[in-house]
Amino acid sequence: MKHQRLFAAIVIVFTLFLLGAARPAFAGFEAAARVGLFEPVDNTFETFYKQGLVEGVYAGWTNTHGLGALLGVDTFFTKVQYHDRIHRAYLIPVTLSCLYLPLPAERVTPLFGFGVGWYHLSDFSLFNHQSHAADTVGYHGFAGVRARLYAGLFSDLQIKYSYARVQSVSDINLGGWTSTLGVGYSF
Repeated sequence: MKHQRLFAAIVIVFTLFLLGAARPAFAGFEAAARVGLFEPVDNTFETFYKQGLVEGVYAGWTNTHGLGALLGVDTFFTKVQYHDRIHRAYLIPVTLSCLYLPLPAERVTPLFGFGVGWYHLSDFSLFNHQSHAADTVGYHGFAGVRARLYAGLFSDLQIKYSYARVQSVSDINLGGWTSTLGVGYSF
């Protein structure tokens, strides 16, 4: 079901792309929202928290040569049953990224980037009302494609890999693969 919604969103965005008018370059300040799927790579993390929907926002600046910086915040929420107890968990990465758009003057351009982030995991047991949290610093890299939809409106499709090892109850990696579809405005 999640994959069907993501596919439908991609079809709608690229239909708008085909109908829209292009702006000369991807340059200036930008803000965007994104939604996608998070898949943990750590077996312990995936066994307990599974995969799920990720939502986020980011803002940044790109120059006319296609170099830029982005500040983003994502959220991954899950509610799981573990040993007959229900847990709610939040993973919140706050990231700072360098961005490169090789063809900033084109209507469609690939995008590449890397960066660092602060990763916060909060777990709350509804059974005994206990919680624990873990924080760590990690890094990430991403690639994708960005399309100008209309004037300053754009859409991007990204695949990101993040790595954020934390020493908690066990040694786990809070990172994983994230695929997102974003819609934003450049001004």
